[in-house]
Amino acid sequence: MGNTRMITEAEALRGRESCMRVHEQHYVLKNQMDHVPSGHKVAILANGCFWGSEKGMWRLPFGIYSTAVGYCGGFTPNPTYEEVCTGRTGHTEAVKIVYDPQTISFVDLLRWFWQSHDPCAGMGQGNDRGTQYRSAAYYFDDEQRRLVESSKCAYAGALSAVGLKRPITTEIDTAPTFYYAEDYHQQYLAKPGARPYCSAQPQEVDLPPFEGWMPSGLEGHTPRLPESFWAVHAPSPHCVIRSPNAPIALDTFTKPKPPKAEKPAAGSGQAATAPPPAAAPAVTPGVSPATPSQRARPGFFARLFGRSAAGASAGVTTGQARPKGAEEPEPDVEDAAPLPAECPVVGPETLMCAKAHGTSATPVQQDLRWGCDWATADRICNYNRHYAEHSGYFRKTGLEASFHSASQEGKPMYFYDANTGHLLFTAPRGRTHEAFWRESVSHGWPSFRDAEVNWERVRCLANGECVSVDGTHLGHNLPDRANRYCINLVSVAGSPSTA
Repeated sequence: MGNTRMITEAEALRGRESCMRVHEQHYVLKNQMDHVPSGHKVAILANGCFWGSEKGMWRLPFGIYSTAVGYCGGFTPNPTYEEVCTGRTGHTEAVKIVYDPQTISFVDLLRWFWQSHDPCAGMGQGNDRGTQYRSAAYYFDDEQRRLVESSKCAYAGALSAVGLKRPITTEIDTAPTFYYAEDYHQQYLAKPGARPYCSAQPQEVDLPPFEGWMPSGLEGHTPRLPESFWAVHAPSPHCVIRSPNAPIALDTFTKPKPPKAEKPAAGSGQAATAPPPAAAPAVTPGVSPATPSQRARPGFFARLFGRSAAGASAGVTTGQARPKGAEEPEPDVEDAAPLPAECPVVGPETLMCAKAHGTSATPVQQDLRWGCDWATADRICNYNRHYAEHSGYFRKTGLEASFHSASQEGKPMYFYDANTGHLLFTAPRGRTHEAFWRESVSHGWPSFRDAEVNWERVRCLANGECVSVDGTHLGHNLPDRANRYCINLVSVAGSPSTA
């Protein structure tokens, strides 16, 4: 147990004049350690043991020039690690980040910072206790100060909204002298023989959108990391330990654009011909019709499942939910709609406009399947564009037993909109029950693939958010080798409507 009482300057160890010598080159990024290129800025953040804190920052996909670990916020000049661990230097373990503000925003760094630890833990983090593990955010100018303070208030509200009502204890102050830690601590987790350890306690609660807490006049700090990044790579317990050492690759959260068709060479004698006009697709009221790239590809389900691809999707029309206790009818899966030529089918932002009940016309059904919590479902489905049920929630419901029974009988399961009762997903399709369940358990949420989506009722927005055409927030599309639709169980725990 470390010292959890902050010392006074008079109690601090004397320290020394000579500074710690570290390697000139960053072990992972290969850039110069003690250098700030022209146009770059510096941030100093502390959130527990600095090994994992540093790795989380150097792995951000772009804009990071270098990172370093060190000691700051206390009194002792140029302390050693052993001195800091006594609690008699006043320092906390911190990370210095040199970043390009034209490529990555300070707000992106702050979001990773808040979400990668428990900022309410006081003098410690996880099993590490002591003043050297306290949370801190230090600013170099007034803009950084305002962004830190506003983001703190926003994150406090987000924590409170999910029932975590402890006050944030993060120390916020002007940037003090940063003393480099010993060279063996620099990029420690990437070096051979490193002990895989990180005490950070991510709360798996998102920092609210910047537009909601942006200080006046600081629009230029708009985040550069898209929501698809956070949907795939947001901090979770032990994520830093499990992750590779290299910076996160762009193709893990961005979908590459298809290559453009080659034009005939000039003088080749080949005339460009337009494809014959396609029949107009069916249009769901209030939803933009599919573009040519989204139209159906005939015969896909016939090839995949050996049955007809004609007909409409196995959804049911809007109406009252099935009476509680009544036998659940099986949708007509033999006449499943053909898979679009390009997935996901992109929908307009207007799908999520304000309606009678948040983004939907009605609240969620009263008796949700598998014992899902009504309040959680209504909040996530209708009053939310970013948050999710906690990872692994679906395994604490009755879904697992129902899925086990369906697997034994060789039948798929059907997942209905919690608001309307429309069929949204059928799983498994095109893979085994075991493959569907293993992937869902691995990621923490029910995870569907293209062939398992009812594309008459499901859309993805430009930012990757997955929604129903009726305005229900479902989850996100994650380009995980192929499209994977990571969906909140509470959003698809409805009963099929009877009308």
